[in-house]
Amino acid sequence: MIGRILFFAFVCVPVLIVGIPIQALFAYRGWKGWHFLPRMFHKLACMFLGLRVEVVGRPSTSRPTLLLANHISWTDVFVIGSVADMTFVAREGMADWPGVGWM
Repeated sequence: MIGRILFFAFVCVPVLIVGIPIQALFAYRGWKGWHFLPRMFHKLACMFLGLRVEVVGRPSTSRPTLLLANHISWTDVFVIGSVADMTFVAREGMADWPGVGWM
């Protein structure tokens, strides 16, 4: 438990503090490489949560793809985001959630 708290405090939080403004700049400017920071964050989140991700097959990169997930839990976003360049769309009600709505 202490290890996870230290990992969160000294790895995840600094990545968020530095990464969010950089990611916003990449998205605003439309620069290539936008996917690196979100994927890194999702991999860190999987490590923090103790999730081991096993990929069967390969995500499509040659054409636009729509992925629909029958969510088992909120961890699906971290797992899928750690292996594929995705843009996630949330339901409208999440816009009012504190801390999550602005993302």
